[in-house]
Amino acid sequence: MKVCIAVIECNEKAYIGHTLNTIIHAINYVNYCHIDVDVYVIDGGSTDGTVEFIQEKFIPLGVKLLFDEGKGLGAAHNFALKSIICDVLFFTFGDEIVSEKWILSALH
Repeated sequence: MKVCIAVIECNEKAYIGHTLNTIIHAINYVNYCHIDVDVYVIDGGSTDGTVEFIQEKFIPLGVKLLFDEGKGLGAAHNFALKSIICDVLFFTFGDEIVSEKWILSALH
């Protein structure tokens, strides 16, 4: 099963690191189940250094970065739905914290 997580954000440099770290922790929690999980950050036109921060800290960890045209949250969700191919797609935002059981709980 291919699971993907789309993190919708714009100008979330202050929060995105903590958000992505909690997502990575949740992925590590489900690794024993042999569930393949990819993380995509959908950037809506950040100007605060968010993109550079993600490129430096999280691209090396396997996080993928996609660029939306900055048309709002609804458009970003639709962009993710069209751009990401997987069996299950989770959505969250760049300033949210997820629990380590988030993925596993939602799949059961």
